[in-house]
Amino acid sequence: MSCTNKTCQCDALDVWVLCGGPDRERPVSLQSAQSVAQALVQANHRTVLCDVNDENIQGVLDEFEKLPTASGKILFPMIHGVWGEGGTLQSILEARGLPFVTTSADSAKNCIDKHITKQRMKSNDIPTLDFKMLDGVEDDSFEAPMVIKAIEEGSSFGMAICHNQQDAKEAREKLYKDYSQLMAERYLKGKELTVSVLEKEGQLLAMPPILIVPAQETYDYKAKYESDETQYLFETGLPSDVIDRIKKYAVKIHQMMGVRDLSRVDFLVDDDNQPWALEINTIPGFTTHSLFPKAANEYGLPLPQLVDLLVRQAYQRSGICGV
Repeated sequence: MSCTNKTCQCDALDVWVLCGGPDRERPVSLQSAQSVAQALVQANHRTVLCDVNDENIQGVLDEFEKLPTASGKILFPMIHGVWGEGGTLQSILEARGLPFVTTSADSAKNCIDKHITKQRMKSNDIPTLDFKMLDGVEDDSFEAPMVIKAIEEGSSFGMAICHNQQDAKEAREKLYKDYSQLMAERYLKGKELTVSVLEKEGQLLAMPPILIVPAQETYDYKAKYESDETQYLFETGLPSDVIDRIKKYAVKIHQMMGVRDLSRVDFLVDDDNQPWALEINTIPGFTTHSLFPKAANEYGLPLPQLVDLLVRQAYQRSGICGV
């Protein structure tokens, strides 16, 4: 088996989609993985869904390693939450020398940490809202309005919008029961946009930004994954130069955080059309409500083509396919 192009052109691959995980985002992971698996089948890959967690992962990988290398095999992690996208799973895969889609363990660890991400944004001159790590329930050093966030959570878990200092104190009291590290960020009621970044043939593509218009104030878990009232618009109403700037910021963040394959970068845009970068997600959702596949489809990559691209270039990166 050999490859002649930048993206692997081998025959069908054995792709095991890792899903589930032990975190609260498990239900979303199962939905995302199902969508990915169906698209891989449509792209003619031999596809297996594997529900994994910290207890059974080694046994699953033992079985994966028994597959013949010559037939072409690759892992596709589609697990949302700290265990699946914060470096733990990636470290396990790297320790065993297994090829997989998505970013490395070191990159994943840094990207899931909102504070590290924002520090790097600031040091690289990317506009980001003022922020501060908090120090206990009585820390009143950051003025409201603010958003308090657990630094290693996703899907809007561990987050509270605080319009005054009393709100902030109550939020800290509640959140510190579940999280040891909290960050405060200046609250901005602006336009919420997201930009999906895809690696394709060695180039980074910033796909069309999506304007998110939730039916309520907060774009929370329900608005992201359950509500049919949230609007996702490619017509953002922003000037073309602002869109270009946002896309350039997204690619720069992807690069500076050492991400590979794909990411989704979230922004707020204020009334003066100034974009503010918020955070980066290295395993964005692939559910029917998810934004990465919507953006890729708008760009011209339907889901089967998208996942085919991802598994082939990850397989090529592994060095197994004879390139």
